[in-house]
Amino acid sequence: MNLWWRHDLLAFVFAITITPLAWCQSSATPDRVATHQILPVSQQAFEFQHLGQTKAVWHASQTTIRPYLFPLIGPSGQSVTRMGHPGAPDHDHHRSVWFAHHSVDGMSYWSENGGTRIQQKQWYAIEDGAEACRLATNLEWIATDGTPHVNQDLIIELIAGKDNEFWIDVQTEFRAAEGRDTVTFDQSNFGIFAVRVSKQLSQVFGGGTLTSDTGDTGEPALFEKPHRWVDYSGNTTVYHENQSDSVPEGITYFDHPTNPGFPNRWHVRKDGWMCASPTMTAPIIIDSDSSLQLRYRLSIHRGGYDPNRAAATFKDFAAQKPWSIERSKRPHIRYELVRQ
Repeated sequence: MNLWWRHDLLAFVFAITITPLAWCQSSATPDRVATHQILPVSQQAFEFQHLGQTKAVWHASQTTIRPYLFPLIGPSGQSVTRMGHPGAPDHDHHRSVWFAHHSVDGMSYWSENGGTRIQQKQWYAIEDGAEACRLATNLEWIATDGTPHVNQDLIIELIAGKDNEFWIDVQTEFRAAEGRDTVTFDQSNFGIFAVRVSKQLSQVFGGGTLTSDTGDTGEPALFEKPHRWVDYSGNTTVYHENQSDSVPEGITYFDHPTNPGFPNRWHVRKDGWMCASPTMTAPIIIDSDSSLQLRYRLSIHRGGYDPNRAAATFKDFAAQKPWSIERSKRPHIRYELVRQ
């Protein structure tokens, strides 16, 4: 056998055995198979997309009092959350899905008329991928005197499922701002991670149902009780030309076992409101050597509440390791998210 022919044969064998492996490694690169994407748009808004379809939008304009997520597009094709209360104009501070607290060192970050505000200082990382996409950002809670009071790192992750279902995983850390020795999240059932469901999902306005992990239903049975999760489900009307359909869907809001006070007591209302309240029975104090870390999951699902499915989702969520925001060594990337 001629040497040149032997060389070509070896090259061919090498190509058919090694090259597919290289292709597999390349296709695993998030940027090459980014079915989940975050698209920055005008005025510091970020669209969370799956297969080119927007599932949620993070709004962080400097002109707004506080950032928020809206809409969250459910299986019906309509938002399962709402901006504001359907019947109370003094509840316009209910911004779909948002962070706030009734009293931090005596100052209200709940009302939008208290002279405080929460603003996005910068985003750290935007990560697209085949299994999920993630946005990491930094927020400042600004006191009535205009100085930073609390520093908040926030990670929002979209994980899409079948039939237009998806999860929103939220991980956040609160620290005392530079120059402050301590910060106290005062005792209150208003805060810290709030959800206002759509009018049609609410019990009062749409006939929806509140259900807890224990199977109890309705505001009186759930209010101020400890639960691992709470679900709000109902029917959303979808119109097609000369007819309409009713699509059952909902949101399951999961507390995490690492959160202080878990399982936390809940502030829920039949008018369409859910909030796990880690400060319902006692304040939380952080200082220069400590922080407040919280994790939550919102499951946007088709159909009514399914206890077995919720239990499986909770088990998966509880087993997930948290993320850390780290300086990246990759070129052109400032920060990246790493599983701890």
